[in-house]
Amino acid sequence: MSGETLFAAIGSPHGDDAIAWLIADALLEGCPEEMRILKLGAPTDLLNHSLDVARLILCDACHGSGDAGTVTLWTWPNLPALLARQPGTHSFGTADVLKLCENLRQLPPVVQILGIEVSNCGRFGALSPVVQQRWPEIVRTVRETISRSNG
Repeated sequence: MSGETLFAAIGSPHGDDAIAWLIADALLEGCPEEMRILKLGAPTDLLNHSLDVARLILCDACHGSGDAGTVTLWTWPNLPALLARQPGTHSFGTADVLKLCENLRQLPPVVQILGIEVSNCGRFGALSPVVQQRWPEIVRTVRETISRSNG
C-alpha cells in the first residue's frame, strides 16, 4: 500500500451536483504529490480504480446535513443514518459501495466522506447562487479539512 491519498469526487455537470468535480479541479492547483484526484459519475465508479492507498476521501453533494455550502466530514463506518440509507441520485449509494469494498477487503485504512450541502441539483445550469456565493469558503474549508484530518 502506498502512503497516497485518493480524493474521489462524485458528481455530474448538473447544477450543484457539479460541486465535487469543481472542488477536484480546484485541488489540482497546489495538489500534494501524494494525492491522486479522480472525478467519478457515481459511487460504483470507484470499483474501477485501485484503492491501494493510505486514505480515501470521497467528496459528494448532499442534502439534509445543513445549510447550502456547509462542508461536513464523516469517517467510515460512522455515517449518519441519512447517508447510510439513501443512494441519493445514484442507483447504488456511497455507503453500499463502501460496504462492498469492505467485504472484499479493498478499503484503505482511512476512509472519509466529505459532504457538501447543496441547493439545486436539477438538470443543466450552473451552481445555485447560494453555492456560487459560498464557493471560496467551500474550497478553503475543504482544503483545511483535508489537511487537518490527515493522519
